[in-house]
Amino acid sequence: MPKTDVTAKQWQKELAARTGSAVRERRKALDLTAAGLAERTAELGYPVSRVAIGKIETGHREGKMDLAELLVLAAALAIPPVMLIYPGLPHGPVEVLPGLECDSVDALEWFVGDSPKLAFRMTERFGVSQQEVVDAGEPLLLTRELKGIESELARVRDLQQQLAHDAAAREADELDGGRFAQTLKSALDANEKLRVQTIRQLRALGQPVREEDQ
Repeated sequence: MPKTDVTAKQWQKELAARTGSAVRERRKALDLTAAGLAERTAELGYPVSRVAIGKIETGHREGKMDLAELLVLAAALAIPPVMLIYPGLPHGPVEVLPGLECDSVDALEWFVGDSPKLAFRMTERFGVSQQEVVDAGEPLLLTRELKGIESELARVRDLQQQLAHDAAAREADELDGGRFAQTLKSALDANEKLRVQTIRQLRALGQPVREEDQ
């Protein structure tokens, strides 16, 4: 095992302690015992023992907590995993890397790919450009755009269905020259075009997109 300096080890322990404390607070909020939480993790397919949970919550594992434990504990506690890592949202101070402090919301945005500036601060010493950081996060950006487009398509289709089944609304629209129906059709066509373009961009980046989403 490589030698870890004091500063790095302290950061590791503080990260694990913060996460463990968040696990404990969430467990108590759900009125769960450690044994009850352990049972939930077992039902989810990756058992974390009551003893292990106790050590995680009290920071008695020398800063050790693996990713599998984080994910299954978050699922068992019905909380987004990142909220166990950065529980002090929005403005609680956090040392996101050794010696690099920021607000919890900034750490969250970096974690989910919404803060290229913070990512650039971390990597500029290695000669990584800000554009390279932005490019690396492009699949996240495009995926969010795709989800937004699909939500808008669903909303427009719902409105079309309502118009089709509401005789009074349909009659009023017909008296208005069918403008609302045409507006809905234009919105549907425009968003469908955007959806196809976004999917093509994702596939060009090598990202998997379901066939039915073409």
